[in-house]
Amino acid sequence: PNFGDPEFSYRQPKPPHPDAPDWKCSVYYYWWLYLRRNEDYRRTCEAGGQGPCAKVYRDFGNIYETDFKTWWDRHWRLFAEPVAVVEAGNNFGGFKRSITLEIDLDAKRSRLLDEIRGILTELQADTEQDRVVSEASYRVETNPVLSALHQHLVVWDMKQLNPHVGDAVLADLADIRVNHVVGDYTAEQAKLVGRDPAPIISEVRRRKMQAAQRHLRIAAQYIENVGKGRFPCRVGR
Repeated sequence: PNFGDPEFSYRQPKPPHPDAPDWKCSVYYYWWLYLRRNEDYRRTCEAGGQGPCAKVYRDFGNIYETDFKTWWDRHWRLFAEPVAVVEAGNNFGGFKRSITLEIDLDAKRSRLLDEIRGILTELQADTEQDRVVSEASYRVETNPVLSALHQHLVVWDMKQLNPHVGDAVLADLADIRVNHVVGDYTAEQAKLVGRDPAPIISEVRRRKMQAAQRHLRIAAQYIENVGKGRFPCRVGR
C-alpha cells in the first residue's frame, strides 16, 4: 500500500472503486478488512489472544486497536519475502539460489531499487518467475481483483446492517449491477411495445438474488479462511 511515499515505485493494481486512495489499492488492506469481520478473531482479540484464532493473533495482534496504516507499519514483514542481511566477509547459504550484493546505503533509495530490479531481471528469466513460490509467512493465495474483493465486502456489510431484507433488495442496496435485458427487451421497453413486463421483472429479480447470494457466499468463505491465515481463499482445509 502506498501512503504517499514520493519514492514509491511499485505498479499499483486497478483501484477497487473510482475514488479509492492509493493506500486502499492493495490486497493487504482487504486482508485486514476481512479479518476484522471474522467473529472468531474478534473473540480471540477480546480474550487477549486466547481462542480459535490464537495462532494468527500471535502474528497479527489486535487489529481493532488501531487503523490500517499503523497496523501495516508494524506488521508488513509478515507478507514480505525473506531477506538476509550479510556482513562483509561472511558466508551466506540460507537460500537455494542466491547472490550477494554490495549496496551503497548512502545512495538514493529509488536508484538502489532500480539497480537491484535490473540485476534480478537479468538473472531471473520470466519462466522462472512464473514458477516462484512465495516464502513469506503469509502469502496471497490467488491473483485477486480488488474491485471484486470490495464488492463482496460491500454486500456482506450491507447484509449485516439489513439482516431481514431479501436478496433482491440487498442487491439494490449494495448497487449490484445485473443485466436487465431479457430476450430483446427491458421491462420498460416491453411496456412500450405492448408486451407483458412481468416475466422480465421476475427474471431480473432472480438475477439480483443470485448475484447477492454469490457475493455473500464468497465473502463468508474469505472471512472464515482469513481467520486461519489464508486470503483470499474459498476452499476450507
